[in-house]
Amino acid sequence: MSNKPKGWANPPPVMVVSGTLDFLRHREIQKAIRGAESAGRRVVRVGVGDGQMLSDILSSGFIFTSETLAIVESAPVRKKAKKKVAADSDGENMEGGWTEEDLELVLEHSKASFSEVTMVIHHEGELGSKSFAGMVAEALPKGRVLDFPAPKPWEQNEYAAKFFLGELKRHGKSMAEPLAEAVVRQAGTDIGLLSFEALKIATLLDREGRSEVHQTDLVGLISNFGADDWNALKEALGTKNAPRVVRTLVDLRNGPSGGAVTRATAVLLGTVEQWLHAAALLESGVDEELAASRLNMKLYPFQQNVLPHAKRWGRRSLDELYRGVVEVDGGIRRGHLNPWVELESVLLSACRP
Repeated sequence: MSNKPKGWANPPPVMVVSGTLDFLRHREIQKAIRGAESAGRRVVRVGVGDGQMLSDILSSGFIFTSETLAIVESAPVRKKAKKKVAADSDGENMEGGWTEEDLELVLEHSKASFSEVTMVIHHEGELGSKSFAGMVAEALPKGRVLDFPAPKPWEQNEYAAKFFLGELKRHGKSMAEPLAEAVVRQAGTDIGLLSFEALKIATLLDREGRSEVHQTDLVGLISNFGADDWNALKEALGTKNAPRVVRTLVDLRNGPSGGAVTRATAVLLGTVEQWLHAAALLESGVDEELAASRLNMKLYPFQQNVLPHAKRWGRRSLDELYRGVVEVDGGIRRGHLNPWVELESVLLSACRP
C-alpha cells in the first residue's frame, strides 16, 4: 500500500493531524470532515481518554453501523498507564489520558488494509514522542502524519509571504513575490488573517474577471484607514455586494483586533435585527404601512432604507446572518484573538450567492 494518504474522500484507517499552527491544523480537520460527509460517512468526535467510545467504534458496537470518520483528540502529554483508570463517583475518569490498551487498539487498526472506520488523531501543539498522537505517528508511514509546525521567528515573514501566494493560487489568482512581501509587511504574519485577505482580493478580482493581482489592487485594500462610515457598511451589506463590503470593512478596520470590530458588531446587530423584523412581518402577510408602524418608522424612510434590504435578503438568510454576527460578538467577549477576521468571514460568506 502507498505511504501517501489517498485524500480525505478515501483516507487510510488512521491519520494524525498535529501542529502549532492552529489555523492550518483546524482547516485540515475541516477538510477531513467535508470529505467524509461528501462520501456519506458518519462523523463523530472522541474526547480525550474516552477508551470506551474508541472500542465501540472499532468493534462496530453502540450506534456505529455505517462508515465512520472519528476525530480522536490526543492528550497533550500522555502519562504511562498500566491499566484502565478507575472511575470516580460520577462515573468519569479521574485522569484524562489514554491507556496502553487504547494505543494498542489504534495501532492494530492502522494495519488494516481496509476498514469502514477512519480515525484522525488530532493533536494540538508539537508532536512529542510522549504524546498519544506521537506514539501513533511513530508507527505510521510519513504520508499519514500531517504536521503543521510554526516557523521560527526569523522565518515568519518569508513563510507568511509564501503562504499568502499559496492562498491566492488556491483561488486561481497570482501575484509577484515582492507584492506578497509588501502585503505581509502591512497586514502582519498571522496566517488566518492573510488567508482572509487573499479571499478578499480574489473576491474583487472575480468580479472584474481577472486573475493577476497588481499593486494598484492593494491600494486601500490591505491597509488600516480607521474611518467610521457605518452607513456605507450598512448600504454595502444591504445590497449583498461582496466587493463593496470588503472595501468598506477595510476603511473601517483599525487593526485585526482593534476597537472598530466592537462598534461594527453593535451597528450590524441593530441593523440586521431591523431588517429581520421587517422581513418576518412581510412574510406573515403584514402590509408595508403596518410593518413600518411596528418598527416605529414613518412609511417613506421604511420603504427607502429598510424594505429593499429586507426583501433582497429574506427572513431565512437574515436569520443566519444575525446568528453569525451574534457569534462574532460573543467571541469578542470571550477574548478571541482575531474577531475582525471572523466578522469578515461571516459577512463575505453571507453575501456570496
